[in-house]
Amino acid sequence: MSNTVNIYFIDLSMDEGGTAKKVYIFWIIIWFVVLVISSLITYKSLKIEKRLSLPTKTSILIVFCSIGKILNIGLSFYETSNKVEIGILSFIRNSPSFLLLSSFLIVVLFWIQMYHDPVTYQNRRSCCSFIIKPLYVLIVTVQIAFVVLLSIAEAKFSSMHIYYKSVYFFSRLYTIVMSISFSIAFLVYGFLVGKKQQIQSTRIFYSSAIILGLTFLANGIHVFTISFLVPIVTFKQIMVVTSIDNIIDIFISLEIVILVYLDAKAKKKFLMDNSSSSSSTSSMDSEIG
Repeated sequence: MSNTVNIYFIDLSMDEGGTAKKVYIFWIIIWFVVLVISSLITYKSLKIEKRLSLPTKTSILIVFCSIGKILNIGLSFYETSNKVEIGILSFIRNSPSFLLLSSFLIVVLFWIQMYHDPVTYQNRRSCCSFIIKPLYVLIVTVQIAFVVLLSIAEAKFSSMHIYYKSVYFFSRLYTIVMSISFSIAFLVYGFLVGKKQQIQSTRIFYSSAIILGLTFLANGIHVFTISFLVPIVTFKQIMVVTSIDNIIDIFISLEIVILVYLDAKAKKKFLMDNSSSSSSTSSMDSEIG
């Protein structure tokens, strides 16, 4: 989620030295590696969980996002002047950001729900469920709206048009707000959930919360800098920004799937320990009886 929308896009017809093409091919290869890694980790998580739990669904979203990123960069080589096609390409180009946001949001809301309402899965009418679900729908709806509005802006308006500028401005502002919000949520609730659960995964919550929280904070600062402080106008600047965006997205994506895997292992160990403890207790009771 380096950017809510794909702010910078290079017209490859202007790439005289072929630098942009080489950079795009490089990131296609990197995202393919990420796809393989995330798929393997997700498979292992599913094998441990043996069901589609909320965390494993999040991991699956990351896998689809990796596929979307590969298609996204690959479509950069497709050139067209048709307005409808430009709009469709814009929508496809920004869809991975939607998948990333959804996966991050699921993890954040899952942690919030675990802390405030740990029995929600036993009681679907719980208070927190009424808050979490509408909040998720609202944030995701806003994200989809930005993707659609940007598609319309790129298809129908020039970059100097007030509509085009407004969409870009508010999409960047939304990205900054969401990044800071994610940062605070991961840092605060990662600590609170880890402290409250008191299980084998406590260290996982702490370490993952700190890493993800700081990464989202850095992302918010990055987007704020390139949006409002340092104008990105040269070809070299765009290449650097594109690379930073990909690095941030890859780092967070891998951290999420690794978190899901480690949490699945911790839960399995916790259940096995509890089962062994229960068996020992039952044996002692039968001997006493």
